[in-house]
Amino acid sequence: MNWFIKLKLRSKLIVECLVLAIFPIIGINSTTTNKDTTLHLEGVVAPTLSGNALEGFHNIRANLRDLLLSMDQADKAKYQDAINEMKPTRYVWQGGRSQGVLE
Repeated sequence: MNWFIKLKLRSKLIVECLVLAIFPIIGINSTTTNKDTTLHLEGVVAPTLSGNALEGFHNIRANLRDLLLSMDQADKAKYQDAINEMKPTRYVWQGGRSQGVLE
């Protein structure tokens, strides 16, 4: 360690930059891609599923609004069928991706 103390400031900065440049390379090589991918996918699933639920809610809300404002029986039947076709979907995390499963 004594050799480092005797170095000039310029040499110390060069050595420190080289050492700091090596650490990220070692860190990138030591981490596994599988863990990073799993963490990313698990972090993305919840917002995706909440977005799907919100989209379904808005679709039902719009059809219900149109049903209530409609004066024609044929239109009311059309909106009623559209609401009845929207079945609840349960999403399951399987094999690294979410899959919709109808109940």
